[in-house]
Amino acid sequence: MASSSTTFAIATLLFAALFAPAKSANQSSPGSFCPTALFTFADSLSDGGNRDIEEARFDNIGIPSLEFNGTEFVSLDFAYAGATVLQVENQPFSSPHIFSAQVDDFVRHQQTVVARNGREQSEPWYENALFYVEIGGDDINFALPLGTDTVINHTIPAVIQGIATLYNHGARHVLLFNMPRADCSPNYLQAFQQYPAGTFHYDNDGCIVEVGQLISYFNSNIQRLATELAQNYTGLNVYYSDWFAANTYVMENMNQYGFTNALQSCCGGGGKFNCNGDGLCGCAPLNEPNVTYTVCNDPSQYFTFDGIHYTQHFYQIMSDFIIAGQYLTPSVKLCKAVNEPEGPL
Repeated sequence: MASSSTTFAIATLLFAALFAPAKSANQSSPGSFCPTALFTFADSLSDGGNRDIEEARFDNIGIPSLEFNGTEFVSLDFAYAGATVLQVENQPFSSPHIFSAQVDDFVRHQQTVVARNGREQSEPWYENALFYVEIGGDDINFALPLGTDTVINHTIPAVIQGIATLYNHGARHVLLFNMPRADCSPNYLQAFQQYPAGTFHYDNDGCIVEVGQLISYFNSNIQRLATELAQNYTGLNVYYSDWFAANTYVMENMNQYGFTNALQSCCGGGGKFNCNGDGLCGCAPLNEPNVTYTVCNDPSQYFTFDGIHYTQHFYQIMSDFIIAGQYLTPSVKLCKAVNEPEGPL
């Protein structure tokens, strides 16, 4: 929901690092993986394009990544802002492009490629691609006022089903994210100010304990899911990305990374966490049309740009961790596969 011209999410930065022109081709070696393509299934924490379809084009892979044919996006980036795993009703920021719909978009894309090039030629392109799955956070966000245990217990099987479908269509390398420190997001911190003292608690990082407990419950299920998928599907590699732990490490060592502010929004409508106003910075407030938003002088010193979505500086650090194999289980270093990937991907 933040403009992608300001915030470049992890998927975009990973793409730039893995598929920028290289002097020579790399081959995967033990402990490394050199993907030939990146397919993204995610919400706005990772979506670097489908909100502003003119912002970025990845033509060097063979097709425009953000081409809209009048009905749907024909894309390698299948993520959408507001996307959930489960269908959500009556939420202004939710998207109909839930995880299963994104997977369906991918299947249609693959069918077009196979029809044009033949199955034998096409299969290696998908088997050597990296399937990036970061989704489920908005299921928690939208359900938080109702209690989320039930939502999480229904979300996990739907994630399994989606990844199983991707596996049946050639996916052999999945990068599966848990949920980052949303308990520290200025949006939550500001919203919880309306509740009486004692109804919630802060941890040593200044984050909301009760929200953190829900996120930890979700993350433990995602971690279990990653292990079970790798065990139950022959040849499937699932790399569990512990975004929560990486987020925590940078927060507790933020001076080392050039940050000065982890708990306030760079752009916002004021208040203790600079998140007053009913709507994200840059979006029309739902109930307060006269709210004025201000933008900080140096977004790189902040964790979040608009109270939910992170700044480019933060995303770059997370992307660097992933490429180096840090906070990944099993650990694997990502590398560039070729100068210009052959084939239509």
